[in-house]
Order: sequence, then structure tokens, then C-alpha cells
Amino acid sequence: MSTTFWRLCVIFIFLIVPSAFSAAQDDDTAPAAEPSKTVLQEWDRLIYVPFQELKDVFDNQKSSAVIPYAEYMELMKVYLERNKRPHVSPDAVIRSATYEANVESDVVRISAKLQIQLAGQEGWKKLSLPFGNCAIGAIEENNDDCLLKGKGNGQYDLWLKGSGTKTVTLNLLTAVTRSPEHQSFSIHCPATAIGNLKVSIPKADQQISILPLQMLLPPSEDSDETEEGSVKENSAGENSAGEDSADEDSSPESTVIHASLSSTKRFEVRWNPKASSKPVMDLLAGVQNTTHVTIQPGLIQTSTKLSYEVLRGELQEAILLVPADARVIDVAATVGQIRSWDIEVDDTKQKAQILKLDLLNPMADRFEVMIETEQDLGGTVTSLLGKAADGTVQGVHAADVVRETGILTVTTDSTLTATVKETSGVKRTRQKNQKSTLEQQSWSFTGQT
Repeated sequence: MSTTFWRLCVIFIFLIVPSAFSAAQDDDTAPAAEPSKTVLQEWDRLIYVPFQELKDVFDNQKSSAVIPYAEYMELMKVYLERNKRPHVSPDAVIRSATYEANVESDVVRISAKLQIQLAGQEGWKKLSLPFGNCAIGAIEENNDDCLLKGKGNGQYDLWLKGSGTKTVTLNLLTAVTRSPEHQSFSIHCPATAIGNLKVSIPKADQQISILPLQMLLPPSEDSDETEEGSVKENSAGENSAGEDSADEDSSPESTVIHASLSSTKRFEVRWNPKASSKPVMDLLAGVQNTTHVTIQPGLIQTSTKLSYEVLRGELQEAILLVPADARVIDVAATVGQIRSWDIEVDDTKQKAQILKLDLLNPMADRFEVMIETEQDLGGTVTSLLGKAADGTVQGVHAADVVRETGILTVTTDSTLTATVKETSGVKRTRQKNQKSTLEQQSWSFTGQT
């Protein structure tokens, strides 16, 4: 590298020195001519570097050069003009796309209706359409102003002649994919600002989902009408019946949804039966009853927590037994959710009240509910828990369970003296103890209700 460097330096000196000798010889023969303006401008742009620092300047990658601002602006102008790209407007833009998919056994027939805006003047316009693994069976605009060209790998070029707005309908075909969890199909599509999808499944009571998550349209006003050719709604209310000619031709045993698509290049539709695949089994459940009774002058307050453990089947409705003379103050679920609750009398003898809890979702493992009641304390003797020989219910209990176990805690006001007169089926778990001004006793019990 050093040899090459010195050769460059020698050539540089050789180019400058001979010109000086040539100028000296011209002085002997003729008067020296004034240097032209061009030569002066070129010499003004020279940067003089000391010979001994020449190598350091060329080897330093961070070296900089100073040029006049006007020359810098001119260089920038040349650079921008050289890299300037003219703005090219698209030949055609898809204003909206509507897809209608009908599942037929293992094949899905999709009608893609594209509303296209052609830009510019008369002439041929090209629009690229990616449909991926979908096959195009037909194009309804069979005329000389609409041509479709295949490019391979699921890519197509749609050529349209003219200007303004045109509507093109393509008939697509794709296969149904089956898995143990669901059936599905997916298509690649051009991204549009406005997209609508209608899916028809030839089976009733199907749960349909669209990926990525899309906006499902609400049912129409006439969705509840039961006329010939109507389509059943799915459980989520995802769409309605009989909105157009396609719905009128549908079978009553089918499920139809309508959805609004976002700007996406691919969407997938999945469906599976709404009914559970688990076998229907009778309910088998046990409950842990934790009851706390507070006895005050003239009033008995009861707080009961029932913890259900579902051993088999599903708990869809909880039925509780409440004393006939008790007032239900509050019902709240701590595990699970309650849609509503209602109280009715057990029978004409009014030996108990039936508290029915309608659950929001069936519970297959655990359910927990709190019940607050109160009743007047009449007389000096009262029953706190269990069922008497005549069927009278005391305390809050769960019905329709195979086993009920629990703990009864009794707290008595300091102004009263409580004495246990009779017990059956319970076991004392703690002796009397004083907590502040209250006396508290506790028993455990187990058995069937």
C-alpha cells in the first residue's frame, strides 16, 4: 500500500511542477497572458494539504470538506432531481367488497362482489387481486371490457376498460378443513376499507366465529318471524333470517351470520355445534353449609354460606330451602354468577320456602352463595337448624344434593341467656367462650337433606 501511495504523490508533483516550467518558458518568449476566469474558479476550489500529513487525511474516514453554501444547494438540487419519483395514482381502487359463503359438504362456494372505482380517462386499468388457495370458478362480467389474468401463486390481474364505477362478481371455490374441535375455511382477499361477509352453514344450532375477530351485525327486525324459508339464529344472536333471496332459498335447518370485516388480507371462518360434546349426566353434588346465627332480643339473624362441589353433571339451577317465617334479606354468589332468584312457598302447609337461583352459566366444579335472612323471635324456645318430624324447615339448606355437611355457630346477645335444650345429629366443636359482650357456641353436623 505504501508503494502505491508514493506513486500517487509522485504523479501529483509531476503534474504540478511541469506546468510551472512551462509557464517560465513562455515568459522568455512572450508576455504572460492573464489566466481565464474558469481557471481561477477551479483554483479557488483547491484544498491545500501539507505533504507530510497527506496520508493521515486520506486514511481518516471522518475527514470533512468545506464548500460554499451555494454550491452545496446546487449539488442537493441535482441529487433530488436525479432521485425524484413521479407520483403515480392507482389505476383502480376497490371501494367495497361483499362475500357470500355457502358451505356445501366439503366445498365452500363464495360469491365475491367487488365495487371498483376506475381512475383517469378511458382505457385499460389493472387491479391486482390476491385470492391465495381459492380457485376462481367463473367471472360474471363476461364481456370484452373485463379480463382476468392469472399470475401464479394465487395472484391475479383484473383488467377493466373504461372509467367510473364498475361492479365485478367472482365465484370462488375453497375446501373445508376438518379437525376434532371444529370445521373451518379460510381465504386470502384484497384489503378493502369496507367489507361485508355472509356465511351460511347447512346445519342448525352452529356456533360460528370469524378470525381475526370481526364485528357481528345485529339481527334484523324481522328475524323473529317464523315464516317459510327462515333461518335459525345462533345462540349469540349473531344473525337473523330472511333478509334477501339467498336466505329465502335456505333450509330451515341452517345457521346464517352476517359480519362486517376490517381491512384484512385474510380471514378464517370456524364453526362447531353449540351443544356440548359431553354426555348428559344427572347432577351429583355435595354442599358445605356454614351457618352463623345471631340471637338478639326479639330477632334472629342468620348468615349462611353454601359451598357446592359438583361431582358429576352440571349445576344449572340451585334450589334452597328457607324457613317459612324467615325474610330473605340478600343473596349473593361469591363463586359463579346468578342471573336471578325467586322465592315460592313449598306447599299449602307453608312449612318452608323454596329459593330458586338461576345461574348465568352452568357450573361444573364449584359454586358458592351467601344468603342473609332474619326472623322474629317469638317465645322462649326456637329451632335453629334442620328439619322437624312434621317437615318444618329451620335454617337454610340446599336441596337436591346427596350430602350436606357444615358448621353451626350461635352468638347470643349479652342481655340474653341461651341454653341448649335438645340436639340431634350435631357435635359440639367448641366450649363456651366470652368474646366481648357476646356468648358464642359452635356445632358441626353431617348428613343428607
